[in-house]
Amino acid sequence: MLELIDIGTNQGSILGFPEGTKENEEFFKSIVELVQLGRLGDSKRKGVSSGCLFVVLTQDCSIANTSKYIELAQLKKLKEQDEERVNGLLLGKNYSKLYIKIKDDYYQAEEILITKIAKQKLLDIVKKESFILQSKLPNRSIKIILDWRILSYKREPFPDKFNRLLSEYLKNTKSWFTEFLLEHQHDIHSIRLYVTPEDAEDAEQYQFSLCALLTESGVTKQDEIETNVFKMLEQFNEYDDVDCLQIIDLAVDSINIPEHLVLAASSTLDEFTFSNAYVMREFNFQYLCY
Repeated sequence: MLELIDIGTNQGSILGFPEGTKENEEFFKSIVELVQLGRLGDSKRKGVSSGCLFVVLTQDCSIANTSKYIELAQLKKLKEQDEERVNGLLLGKNYSKLYIKIKDDYYQAEEILITKIAKQKLLDIVKKESFILQSKLPNRSIKIILDWRILSYKREPFPDKFNRLLSEYLKNTKSWFTEFLLEHQHDIHSIRLYVTPEDAEDAEQYQFSLCALLTESGVTKQDEIETNVFKMLEQFNEYDDVDCLQIIDLAVDSINIPEHLVLAASSTLDEFTFSNAYVMREFNFQYLCY
């Protein structure tokens, strides 16, 4: 349905109720009914408040074609906006929930509250301004929410003990490294990580290598990014059960290094090949469970 695209309802668009909407108004009740009916399972009765936002998950090509529905993720504004508490939430292990920042506020999405609404009905309520197109998520946030949606069953986990050690390190260092990544979100495309043994959930010792993939703007800040990556590696390497391959003396070590392992602290997207990606998988610092 191209008309939805034409009025700005495309992937990543944020919809919300008009300011001042009362929850006893008939148009609000009718939209809530549509939202609840589109959910799966026993989540149909879970509520919708006038302060909720909805993000369009469906791809633009699917919005424009003859398919019937559009998928929306319901976002609930967090009452607690304390930065320290939010940092804890961002490192949570509950993959059924996601926390994202929109402007100055934090919102929670839940897997069970994802809904589907018929395109024509969505077009009608947007045209009537019962739903207002408020803004669009930044590209990075769109990637995060889509990864959360599609990888809930396909994610490849890193060893549990390694995740727990890394989580402990981040907590003990007041999550400065994740704050650094957030600050440089437009400079760092992703963090790639190699861990061995990858099939042992509770090994006595893990060896690892970490590399920051740089965007075009990140290349201009490569020295600063590498300095902070090495700072993180040196701090984490002090834990008894981990060895960073970029720091330990490989000349006297008997570790079997994979052929395409990257030992540099950073790499450009042009330099990083499919072979490198096969050895070093993307590590999601927002959800340490994968």
